[in-house]
Amino acid sequence: MKAIKCELCGSNELIKDEGYFVCKYCKTRYTLEESRKLFVEVTGTVQIDRSNDVEKLMKNARQAYSDKHYEEALTLYSNVTYVDLDNTEAILFKGLSLSWSGTIESPKHREVYNAYTRAVTLLHEQVGDAKEFFDFVTNAQLAARSALSNICDMFVNGYCQMSKAPALSLSVGALDRMYATMQDTLKGLASMVLSMAKTAFELVGDFSQADDEYFEAQKLFLGAAKDFLIKANLLPHFEKKERDALLQRIQTVRQEKYWADHPDEHRIHLEKQERIKPLMDRKAALEEIHNALGVFSIKEKKALSNRIALIEEAIARINNE
Repeated sequence: MKAIKCELCGSNELIKDEGYFVCKYCKTRYTLEESRKLFVEVTGTVQIDRSNDVEKLMKNARQAYSDKHYEEALTLYSNVTYVDLDNTEAILFKGLSLSWSGTIESPKHREVYNAYTRAVTLLHEQVGDAKEFFDFVTNAQLAARSALSNICDMFVNGYCQMSKAPALSLSVGALDRMYATMQDTLKGLASMVLSMAKTAFELVGDFSQADDEYFEAQKLFLGAAKDFLIKANLLPHFEKKERDALLQRIQTVRQEKYWADHPDEHRIHLEKQERIKPLMDRKAALEEIHNALGVFSIKEKKALSNRIALIEEAIARINNE
């Protein structure tokens, strides 16, 4: 018996479409002449082994996503996860691809969150604190930021367009409802970004394989939360302390890793800090006296300011050694 078989993915499910034969699985198109070469002799039950073709599917999916053909990318990434359930890149970009089809009535930001969280958590289970994990998180956050920013812009532009419409064309309270919806959605996006960043950061126990690109991506990703709330005029409502605390933790870990990688430089830094500390203490004491003086103690304040300036120069010279 002969059966048709796709050269790319091994599927035997091809359909005719506008004079071509198209694989239902990987969307590869064949002319009539090419399709005749796809028939292979088989005996017994046809077994389709697609595991060796995942990378070919991924290549097509990456290209489709890069070209902003998100519907095609969604199909291809879905096909990858059908074959390889634990393919973290496909899991992530399947959710991201879906998000680009969202509307104001049905935004797909939850799909971004779920895909990111699942992919990052699963990859950490697979490889732990390896460089592969940090590289994946770096790229995942850049891609997720772009997808969430698109959703943010969709709501902001939607509100702007509605606000420019003739008043008589809008139902009573329509503009206010749109504004409230925009604020709620963008506030949700900001909280989502914070949660996603914390998930990736708190999974890690050893940051020795993380590079500067990883830490910069974390800061940029958290910056998106602030951007969303600025656009929605909601910045005062954002949990700034929580965001700043996470940024400080990231900076501390980054600094500790740098010193671990540069022990000689760390030793010199500590020696400088020992020399600088008494100067800083003296500066603080003089500033306290300066601030306590009354508005008419002009001469005394100027003298103290000059002494403080000399201390600052001394500190600068030590730092520049």
